[in-house]
Amino acid sequence: MAKISTKKFPSKNKMRELGFFNGHGIAEMTSLKLWIGFRPQDLGRGGHGAAYRVHRNGFNTYPKAAWYDYGSKTFNVFMESKEKTLQLALDWADKKYGKREWVRDPFGNYQDVTAWEAVMTRMKERVRRTSL
Repeated sequence: MAKISTKKFPSKNKMRELGFFNGHGIAEMTSLKLWIGFRPQDLGRGGHGAAYRVHRNGFNTYPKAAWYDYGSKTFNVFMESKEKTLQLALDWADKKYGKREWVRDPFGNYQDVTAWEAVMTRMKERVRRTSL
């Protein structure tokens, strides 16, 4: 069963200083480029329900997905709570990609723990470079 780690990403402002502006950019630091994002409900004319989506930059995580899901595996928050739906998405990503530990980024997405490690490495590099 996949779990959410207690590790913390730096603040949004610190992430922006490091060149990260959203979950997509953070995921680019990893080999799988995998992340989970939340799509809020839209009550407009072409509206849709709230959902968690498992994204993989440059790849389809679910090729059978409807065109409006852009190839991402989607878990709709309809009859279940947000927490339960998130756990379903985490477990699916664990089963398909073997990713057990996830960290919430400051932009509200969930990143594989290797993305957190890559960001922390970049941060340490930057501190080391500026202190020389």
